[in-house]
Amino acid sequence: MSYYKSLADKHDLVNGLDYLVSSLRNETSDSLKSLQGLVHYLTKIKNPLNVSLVLSEFLNSPAIFKPISNLIGYTTYDIDHKTTLLIIDAFRVSTTRKSVITDPTIDLDTYLNQIITTCQSQNSPRCLPVLCGVLLALSSGSVNPSPKHSIIIEELITHIINDTIANVWSMSSYEISPNRTCLESTVLSLSQVFVVLGDKAKSSLNHSRLVSLMVPFIFLSGSRYLEETAVTAESQPVFQNLSNHSLIIQYCLRKIGLDDWNILDETLNQIYSFGTDISAKVCESQIILNEVNWKRLKSILFSIIIVLNPYSEYFLHNINPRYEAWFLGFSSKIMRILYEVSFIVDKVGAGGFSVYQFIYSSCLDILLNPKLIGAQRDFCQELGYSLSGQINFSQVIFFAYEDQMVERLVEYSKILFVLNYFEHLVKYCTVDFKDNIILPICRLFLIPPSHFNSEINYDKSLSSKLKPIIESSHSVILSMISSSVFDLQNNKLLSSFIPEYLNIIHEKRLFPDVFSYNQYLLIVDTLVKTCSIENDAFFYFNPKLYLYILDKIEGRLKSIAPGEPLLRRAILSGNESNGQGEVVSDHMNPPPTIRSAVLLSLINAASYVEPIGLIDYLDKLWYYINLYSFDSKVSPSVGLKFSSNEKLPDSRILTEEKGYLVDCMWKMISGELDQQRASMAIDWWYRLGLVNRKSAKI
Repeated sequence: MSYYKSLADKHDLVNGLDYLVSSLRNETSDSLKSLQGLVHYLTKIKNPLNVSLVLSEFLNSPAIFKPISNLIGYTTYDIDHKTTLLIIDAFRVSTTRKSVITDPTIDLDTYLNQIITTCQSQNSPRCLPVLCGVLLALSSGSVNPSPKHSIIIEELITHIINDTIANVWSMSSYEISPNRTCLESTVLSLSQVFVVLGDKAKSSLNHSRLVSLMVPFIFLSGSRYLEETAVTAESQPVFQNLSNHSLIIQYCLRKIGLDDWNILDETLNQIYSFGTDISAKVCESQIILNEVNWKRLKSILFSIIIVLNPYSEYFLHNINPRYEAWFLGFSSKIMRILYEVSFIVDKVGAGGFSVYQFIYSSCLDILLNPKLIGAQRDFCQELGYSLSGQINFSQVIFFAYEDQMVERLVEYSKILFVLNYFEHLVKYCTVDFKDNIILPICRLFLIPPSHFNSEINYDKSLSSKLKPIIESSHSVILSMISSSVFDLQNNKLLSSFIPEYLNIIHEKRLFPDVFSYNQYLLIVDTLVKTCSIENDAFFYFNPKLYLYILDKIEGRLKSIAPGEPLLRRAILSGNESNGQGEVVSDHMNPPPTIRSAVLLSLINAASYVEPIGLIDYLDKLWYYINLYSFDSKVSPSVGLKFSSNEKLPDSRILTEEKGYLVDCMWKMISGELDQQRASMAIDWWYRLGLVNRKSAKI
């Protein structure tokens, strides 16, 4: 807006003021031109009373504030969002100009006194944009008024806001309230000056009523932000000030405290409805997920996180037992909200939303307290059942195709969210819930689609979208195995499931086709540790399972061709692949071959072998290390002789493999065994004459 342009250059000051007053009184006048004239002439007035006169005419102008009537004849004034912002900006510019225009006009203090006096006498929400514009100018640093003016204006702003909300706000009638635009103008005005308000002014706001007003104002309909055209949505003041509105709600929620439980609860209900509206429209393809809408969704996510943050702070700082039931309900609703908007996080990433992780973790801490018993555990299981029940798992095969992931983005993200929740819940839930809910869902994703149907292209089936789901499913399984309470029911479940799971890992060649060697080593270590003598509660229930696992791994080892290098076969962790088929690991020395990786899992398992059988186990490991050795110094009873017509593996790879495994053996013996096992193993190492020869040059 060009505020410095005169309304009519041919008029002098007196005639200009007369013309301005006439235009303000005329309902058909152009509001923008009226504001331009106001800025131009208001700073040039020489008589203080004329400031009050012009401002009074402005505050009652039908050209600026359109009169409307409701069904019962009550008349109020309509002021749209854009006009509110224009008024604020007009008085900000006018006050800034007034600070440099003095003689022969009135000084700044007199000008401010007249504005304050007029607004006090009017005591109307229409004064709010005026006062906010003045306060912004006074807070800019370019204006030097008396300190008392800022204090008085702040007090007047909070008084008008509280009166407006108290007089006309009713949450239940928000949709049909004749004063809706007045209330929205009040909220928008506050959002412009909230950061410059002093602590005293902020504290004097009616926080409970303000939250009741602002939450439906922002979170009334999620899809409305996405259905408008690119130009329209970005120009909407509500969307432009989304973060400002959210910060006000955040402040008010912190001030409300836990005693006003209904406000806190209703806020979550509104945001949940907002989130479900967005996810439903996206899932039904009613909203086009273009670049513009993703930016809007990111802003929406940021706004939601800002509002939810005070709840996490309550969880962290309040340990009063009387709030435990409330916290449980709040946490459940927040998890449902995060569930609905999880597709935004998966798309834009949570890297810039550290508070998101804080909120998620704090909710888990409340829901999955280690003291979970009885009704609380049932409550958490019901949440898991409810979240998983909203997903169409029968469509799992379609997640194999990258081009369909966009259409199914919401379902995909919800599956991932549920699996992440299960990874924590499985530590505390009942055996029935594991067996009937968690395991059937995880089984759907343990094996990639290409392993169900050989006609599916392998590279497509293991898309970047499917990979996290597969890994999360296995994480749930490993969490269940490693953290179970080893009572009779859990022992029975593990005894039947672990062999099934191990067969899936080996028979479906999930390593190296799906998992990196690190992931494979973790799986084997978890299984061996759980079933070994180290975990006597389970070992004595099924002592044969431990040996069964080692035998299965040994069988897998025997089936691997020697010298096959460890390359990127399908899915590797992001930091383990350079995208060209080569392993790039955090470890300095990744296994050179597939066979060496499997044998390394057996070497690591030595930590759990009973002392009475340790030497025999080490002998077996040493046999497999030297099985394909060309080294003539190795005993013929250990080394393998190839026939003349057999294709020989690359001797360089075999030498590298052996050197790697010998080094791993020494690291295990010297640093990973307890004192008893270490003494036995080092003695065994001495007898082989290897104590000072830890490289491949044996």
